[in-house]
Amino acid sequence: VKHAGAINIYVNISYNKKMFRTFKNSDAAVISNLYNEELLPHFRPLLRKDTREFRDGLFRGLSYYNEYKYVISDKKYKNIIAYISIKTADNKNYILDITQSSWENISIDIIINFANDQIKKRNKKYTLFIKTKRYIQNGEKLEQYLLEKKQECVRNQIVLTNSSAGIIKNTEQTKKFTVLNQFYGGVGLINKSRFNS
Repeated sequence: VKHAGAINIYVNISYNKKMFRTFKNSDAAVISNLYNEELLPHFRPLLRKDTREFRDGLFRGLSYYNEYKYVISDKKYKNIIAYISIKTADNKNYILDITQSSWENISIDIIINFANDQIKKRNKKYTLFIKTKRYIQNGEKLEQYLLEKKQECVRNQIVLTNSSAGIIKNTEQTKKFTVLNQFYGGVGLINKSRFNS
């Protein structure tokens, strides 16, 4: 996960405000599918999210950060094609996280301008960071966009999963196991584990 500074990005592009609306809990299932579809195939079993992870909880107001969530709808079919989350813990530094359909071409400039407009309603002096994720299909496109705009990475994070090294150990049924979508014969590892014990 990368956070790239983006306060200097503000392209004067007008956008249709009707495309954007506030996120509702009833959108959670659609957003969950959108997020899971955007993951690169070999990361889907490890990083997929279910509907509950996108819903606003009852105790949202007790959270240590504020989050503003929006969806973008297709003008013609009114389908949700993107989800935008703007988080802040101090009302000075804001993190923009974009989840969008890999089938739709959405202008990043428009999304950033919309995010800037939403933040300016609440605070005039702020810093906007854009979250880029290398494990999604549009990750490289967003990273390339930020590099072209002369933005730099200010923070890296590693995503750890407790199932990333999961191995199928039942050798009676199969002689192969999978680790992150790569197949290996199970015999070599079984012999190795016998030598180690």
